[in-house]
Amino acid sequence: MKLGLLCALLSLLAGHGWADTRAIGAEECRPNSQPWQAGLFHLTRLFCGATLISDRWLLTAAHCRKPYLWVRLGEHHLWKWEGPEQLFRVTDFFPLSLCLPGWSALSSLTALFPVTLQCANISILENKLCHWAYPGHISDSMLCAGLWEGGRGSCQGDSGGPLVCNGTLAGVVSGGAEPCSRPRRPAVYTSVCHYLDWIQEIMEN
Repeated sequence: MKLGLLCALLSLLAGHGWADTRAIGAEECRPNSQPWQAGLFHLTRLFCGATLISDRWLLTAAHCRKPYLWVRLGEHHLWKWEGPEQLFRVTDFFPLSLCLPGWSALSSLTALFPVTLQCANISILENKLCHWAYPGHISDSMLCAGLWEGGRGSCQGDSGGPLVCNGTLAGVVSGGAEPCSRPRRPAVYTSVCHYLDWIQEIMEN
């Protein structure tokens, strides 16, 4: 089966992209509870997340694009074969340059990565808080999520992964401040609603 990759990219906050390095304050997800979660691998290295949005399409951040990209679906434990896992080679890329759950670092300072999929309950923050946290860097196509007081949210390795609200894809992890999950420095996401027409057009054509 061929998989296409829709790439969405925020104008990254200067020096704050998370393409290579993973959710703070998270707990292990219940196995198979996040069927849309995909892991993007370059050779054998996990470097980004993605969201399965149909049987042939994934959505991720543009800075997660690499040659020879493999996708793993149905993954929970990265180093154990548990049955539902599937491996696909990405065959097509459809980048869109926009003026933004995962296996991410448990600690921003130590880059301690889990081997099981992590989940964190966070909130989408008011737009004015997002602008206050990153003045001059937030557009209508972006949203911020996390806890305003800090301590929980996405981090390195979560890039390109989903922000899901009651089973609906709301955003794509794109960036934020380092260290991760600091007070008043939420993670930044691409708003999926803002680009729904583009996503549907690519998938239909």
